[in-house]
Amino acid sequence: MFAALNNIFGTVWSVLGGILSVIALIFGLLTLFFGRKLFWIFAALIGLTVGLLISSQFLQEYISAVHFFIAALLAIGFAVLAVYVEKFMIVLAGFLGAGLLGYFLAGLFKISPSTQWILFLAAGVLGAVLISRYMEWALIIISALLGAIMAGAGLGGLTRFNIFVDLLIFFALLAGGMLFQSRDLKKRNR
Repeated sequence: MFAALNNIFGTVWSVLGGILSVIALIFGLLTLFFGRKLFWIFAALIGLTVGLLISSQFLQEYISAVHFFIAALLAIGFAVLAVYVEKFMIVLAGFLGAGLLGYFLAGLFKISPSTQWILFLAAGVLGAVLISRYMEWALIIISALLGAIMAGAGLGGLTRFNIFVDLLIFFALLAGGMLFQSRDLKKRNR
């Protein structure tokens, strides 16, 4: 009986994992190509990512559903705030977006968790300054980077490639997203 229940729950979790991978892929692609134009989606992605990171770091004893619930609440809250207090959210998105990039890069190099948080803060401050100074281009770069990471993570949850293919996909997505968003910006400035 327990084996049967375990199989059922395993199947449910694998289906949910697939659904979450599709959601990550869709949000990642939207942010990758439209993060500057549809800022609220970019803000929602940052809320989702920050929520997952913080809840998994500080609420480890809870199941993944709790982590996802917290992340979903933050995503919705960030999206709503992006509509009503856009300027504040742009600076916050610069801070959190660049901070997340610093945190993830530090994780790639197996740096200690405390140092990862220091890099999060340092990159976050740099991101907030850059987005305050060069808003359009900083939004393009940060949204394309986070969009490529999220889309790559979503794709990785659906398929299993080796690290070389993963990197090729990431850099192709990043280049395509930055080119698409910058082309749109150039059209608007004419």
